[in-house]
Amino acid sequence: VALLPRRRREPVGRDADLAALEEAVRAGGPVQLWGPPGVGKSTLLRYAARCLEPGPDGALFLNAAHREAGDLAQEIFEACYEAPGYAPTGPELRRLMAGVRVTVYLDDADLPPEQLDLLADAAPDATFVLAGRERTLLGEGTPLELQGLRREAGLELLARELGRPLPEGERAAAGELCMLSLGRPLLLLRAAGLARLDAPDAVRLPRPAQVKGLLPLLLDRLDAAATSALHLLATLGDAELAPAHIGALCRVD
Repeated sequence: VALLPRRRREPVGRDADLAALEEAVRAGGPVQLWGPPGVGKSTLLRYAARCLEPGPDGALFLNAAHREAGDLAQEIFEACYEAPGYAPTGPELRRLMAGVRVTVYLDDADLPPEQLDLLADAAPDATFVLAGRERTLLGEGTPLELQGLRREAGLELLARELGRPLPEGERAAAGELCMLSLGRPLLLLRAAGLARLDAPDAVRLPRPAQVKGLLPLLLDRLDAAATSALHLLATLGDAELAPAHIGALCRVD
């Protein structure tokens, strides 16, 4: 079986994560990559599906978004057998899939634990590698939390997406984007897409608030006093209020 995603470039800054994933897959799984949206789970999972050693009977990649265990089990069966239109019953499916040692990569697999159990029982000898927002693999296997990129890896990703080295004058702004985005590759790629290339060696990066999805992270970093001030300003509308009065109302010196 070889049902794989299209080839993509190697993820930046993910050597250690890929090595940990490879070790967990070799141990027999199940394995779950989990982390917030935009942190690079799908990118790493797709790359792993193509570059890691497949199971003895092959490897397949499926998108599990908004799908239940029964639908996914049927699709795994169809990938392993030439049986168009045949939908085996639960016991038949387990009998047919017993001994089939494929590695199954499931993206957007935000399945609750009971659904994961049903899926694993349907293909008892398969190795499942899942990617989802939350950790739902409990009591077995290897959960791997994916973190944002480190600063240098984030800078490398920006430069690769821009197709040129970052000018010295923009490295501070790029570093700030890496920090404020928590190193999430999707946000850094969006920032690169908004960058202005004024000349062959000139790059002007966007302000953080211009990057879609970054503003909620900025707001999450505010302390209680700053949050109170922001709420107050939102209720004032077009009314004018002196900074000293805002501080007094928010009990900030």
